[in-house]
Amino acid sequence: MDQAVLVEQEIDEGQEFIDLLLEAGFDVSAAAWVKPTEEDRWLLYLVVKEVDERGHSAAFRAIHPVFVKFKLRAPWVSLLELKLVGPTDPVAADIMEINRKYPGRGPTRTRRPQLGGMSVDEAYVYPTPGRIAPWFEKLKRAYPSAEAIAFSIPYADLDFPALGPFMGRVNAAEILGKPPGTVMFVGPEAKGSRPVAKLNFVYRPEGWNTMFDPQTQRWEEVRLANSSQPLYQPADFDSLLAARLER
Repeated sequence: MDQAVLVEQEIDEGQEFIDLLLEAGFDVSAAAWVKPTEEDRWLLYLVVKEVDERGHSAAFRAIHPVFVKFKLRAPWVSLLELKLVGPTDPVAADIMEINRKYPGRGPTRTRRPQLGGMSVDEAYVYPTPGRIAPWFEKLKRAYPSAEAIAFSIPYADLDFPALGPFMGRVNAAEILGKPPGTVMFVGPEAKGSRPVAKLNFVYRPEGWNTMFDPQTQRWEEVRLANSSQPLYQPADFDSLLAARLER
């Protein structure tokens, strides 16, 4: 990307690459688009523990398959624009410090003159990758055992009306090794400028149609008194899973 101004599409696509890395199991501690003073292009800095643990070359080889998939969606991005650094790198330290000072939901723009001793014109620092979303943070307080599950799907395949019947329902059959009744679909997450959307689920090992019984000290199945129906109706999630992108 040989341009002096970073546009919203590139910021969004950078976030998409970060999301793909997280889904693939990489420990991304921080990330930022940085415009070094001595460069004529923006560089995407990714702070990954693999650099310190396995070395720079090994980290690049490990990330490369994810980058190849990402490049199919954002062909303008070049490997030369990726900068992998470990958490101990001085630039990484400054990026993470910005995250601590400005823990927003979107990228933080900074025009500070240096990052880690490197002269820069400007930078966009992404929120801490993997930060708990506000909706899940609230749910987690109510159900400490809850685990978030998210699948990426092409934005073009996102059909909001079709998702309506699945909202607030639980899996009727086992999915991803999770027993019936333990995974709830909470809804999509999308932005029109991004080519990929997410479907968000929440897993509770004790099941969603249960309540804790102080007498038995167990999670017991409960039903609505007036209808004998479960608290959360079951649904077949196969069609939702079929749309997810391969990792």
